[in-house]
Amino acid sequence: MDASSKKFKCILHFNTFEQGIIIYDDMTYSMLLEFVVKRFNLDPNVQFNLSFNLPAIERDITKDEDVKFFIDCATNSITDEIPHLYIRPPKVEERIIPGPSGILQKALERKKKLNEDVSEDDSLVQGPWIKSIVYLHGVGDCIGCLCAY
Repeated sequence: MDASSKKFKCILHFNTFEQGIIIYDDMTYSMLLEFVVKRFNLDPNVQFNLSFNLPAIERDITKDEDVKFFIDCATNSITDEIPHLYIRPPKVEERIIPGPSGILQKALERKKKLNEDVSEDDSLVQGPWIKSIVYLHGVGDCIGCLCAY
């Protein structure tokens, strides 16, 4: 850090840990990564994402310009709120398997999504649906008759 560097307080979040740190205004992305790795004894070969949260602004930090933007926002903020930096695991993009296995993968994902949607929506176990089922059971084995055709 340069002798003329300004510094400011920041709260760094990692999993369930929260720690106050000092950030210098001339930090680069690589310097910030190195700082985080050392502070939390992280494996430097394991990838993670950085993001920040200021009032009305939430943004990922992926390059030097993002770090500069974060520092500018934090040091020029009109509020006295302490900025927050977050360390998160990388976002895993879904990999689609080619061929028949990919078709099966998509079908299983669709089924999983449908199951989640139905569990959130209880309209199929209330009101008109229940009355219809009760009616069909009262009429006789109507559903069985339909299945025979």
